[in-house]
Amino acid sequence: MEKEQEERKNQSLNLTIFATIVLFFSSAIIVTSVVQSTFVSTFTMKPAFAQQQTSTEIISKVLDLLNQTVNEYRNQNFTGAQSLASSAYLDHFEFIEAPLDKYDKALKNETEIMLREQLRQSIKDKSPSQDIQQLISKINNNLMKAEQLLAHTNSSVKATTATNGSADEAKLTNSSSTNRTIPGTLRSFSSSSSISSLNTTNKVLIKGDESDKPYMPISNTIKNGDRVDWINTDIEVHTVTSGFENSTDKGELFDSGILKPNQIFEHTFDRAGMYNYFCTVHPTMTGVVNVK
Repeated sequence: MEKEQEERKNQSLNLTIFATIVLFFSSAIIVTSVVQSTFVSTFTMKPAFAQQQTSTEIISKVLDLLNQTVNEYRNQNFTGAQSLASSAYLDHFEFIEAPLDKYDKALKNETEIMLREQLRQSIKDKSPSQDIQQLISKINNNLMKAEQLLAHTNSSVKATTATNGSADEAKLTNSSSTNRTIPGTLRSFSSSSSISSLNTTNKVLIKGDESDKPYMPISNTIKNGDRVDWINTDIEVHTVTSGFENSTDKGELFDSGILKPNQIFEHTFDRAGMYNYFCTVHPTMTGVVNVK
């Protein structure tokens, strides 16, 4: 009897030892797995790649983001506007600071301060929309000068972009401009002095907000199926956007996006009606196309 009790005691002890060993190794495996998972997620969560972009491409992206910033700010999406403004500086302009510094240090410094500090602070302070617009117009003018300075280099800038989405992506969850269809064609024209040579009878010259006729002519009457060409003859950037500044469907019929000097936006009208349009950068600029 005593022998049986001793054997049971030994079996129980052996089972306890075995269970302890199994538990130890299981815990070690779990800890190792967690550490590896943490390590992998830390260093692979946001992999990045180097992308070659020209200074013109980068500046074009900054201009586009600033245009979106204005739209979001007017729609009182202050968080979205702040994110877009930050992306314009951090994700794009920073990559041309070094080359621009070589050609015009003062221009680089002034533009950097406006983008990095003044614009973001103005958005944070919820300054009047007019003040935001004036500041962005100054930035746009500086960017145009920067593009002219850097264009002749024809060199690419290595910009690092996160593969899981950079800051300028997914910032417009509540934006009215997301998932829009924007029919039309954007192209460049070598010289505004040869505008008469364009193969279209329906030309609209974009003169700018300081002109008494910002779009000339302000009103066009065309036939169904005709094409209209808008040519930016101003020194500032503009847009040709269907609708009005406060309309909910603005930009749905056509939207040029940012038009730089000497760029052309063309759109063919395939339905009769009256089509109003405006400039998102300078909302006081308006025009209309009557299609018979």
